[in-house]
Parts: sequence; structure tokens; C-alpha cells
Amino acid sequence: MSATPADPPAPNPRRTPGRRRRAAALVLFALPVMVLPPVLAGCGAERDLVGEGGGPVARAQGPYRLWPERPPAEPDAGAADAGDRPVGVAVPGFADGDGGMHALDPMKLVTADLLAEPSHRGDPRERDRLVEELGGCEQPGAAGCPLHSAHYRDLTGNGEDALILGLGVSPDVLNIRIYACRDGRVLRIMNTYERAVSVELAERDVIVRTHEGAPGTEKREVWSWCPSRQALLPRLTEIIRPDRESRR
Repeated sequence: MSATPADPPAPNPRRTPGRRRRAAALVLFALPVMVLPPVLAGCGAERDLVGEGGGPVARAQGPYRLWPERPPAEPDAGAADAGDRPVGVAVPGFADGDGGMHALDPMKLVTADLLAEPSHRGDPRERDRLVEELGGCEQPGAAGCPLHSAHYRDLTGNGEDALILGLGVSPDVLNIRIYACRDGRVLRIMNTYERAVSVELAERDVIVRTHEGAPGTEKREVWSWCPSRQALLPRLTEIIRPDRESRR
């Protein structure tokens, strides 16, 4: 009579966690080792930048002054004298009252300022036309009104808002006029005519972008407050050209 084979012993539950930990360790050791690529650029023996191919990286050069023996030109005497004179213009019939610029009627203010000018860009007929169109406006920004909606911002740093107005002289030309209260008077502190692409405010700066020369080329001009001139003057001018290479 043959013997019946004995049943296999039941697994010991106390030993199972240990076996699992050893199996996990074996799996980790069996994983392939990841080799990191070499650094694309680093420092050479003399602390020079080294490129991907092992060659040196070109360093930025300049600025390098040409002809240092040449003495700098002297400023023009007439321009220097003009630069010391204030260019802010007081608007007749208006004074700084309670509420500052917010209390003034933009329509009446810009109309009085236009009438105080002997002509508008050398053409009195254009001034009369604008005054007549303003007389038919209900409010700035209304349909058919050449005066766009008013904006307010402290541009002089005295804690009081200036009044920023845009007068549409034609479909392409925008007359930007800005007024502020200074020493009890209402001053026009900016007056420029631009073929404006956009007009923006950034902190206390007015940024005007216009078309310039070649198609696609723009000029970006930043106007900032100048205390000695009592006006906003161009502080930074940039010419922005189209990046034709990136479009190919």
C-alpha cells in the first residue's frame, strides 16, 4: 500500500512581509541605471564658457567708444535756454477748485483751450470746425463727438489726478491733451498730434505708439512729468521694426 503524499505546509503569515521587502529590494536593484547627458555648457579651466561642442562661447562686446580723442560737441545755446522755460500752458477762465480735475467739465475745458489758441496747427478753420463739432456733443465719447471718453491718473506725483483727453482731429490723427491742477491754475501739460496706433498708461507714464516710416514700423514714445518744464515730455523713444527673419 502506497503512502499518501503529505500536504504542503501552510505559509506562515508572520514571514510574508519580510519576503515582500526582499522582493522589492531585488526589483530596485534590477532597474537599469539612468545615465544623465553631459552638461551642454559649463566652465573651462580658465572659467570661460564652453559650448556643447567644446568650443568657447562668444562674449558680449562693447560699448566701445570710437574716436575718444574727439571732444564732445557743445550744446546749442538756444536749445539750452528753451529747455529751461516751462511749457505748461494755463487755460484761461479755469482755476483749481474743490474736487480738482474731476469737478471740471471736459467739454468746456477743451473748448476754452482751443479758443485760446490763435489757430489749430496753423489753420484757424480747423480750430473753428472742432469747436463747432464739440458744441454739438452731449458728452465725451458719444457717437459723432470728436472728443473721446475722459481718463484720470496722477501723472505729476502730487497726489491729484490729471485729466487725459483724446481729440479726434481726423480719422487718423489724434490730439492728446492732458490737464492738471498746479498752484491754483489749470495747466495743459501735454499737447501732441499723433497717428496713434495705441495710447497706454503705465504708472505715471503715457506711452504712445505711432506708425513710423516703413510699413510695419512703429515708434514707441514714453512721456513723463518734468517738474522744471511743468509738462509731460518725451523721456524714451524706441523704433520697433518688424522681425522679418522670424516670419520666414
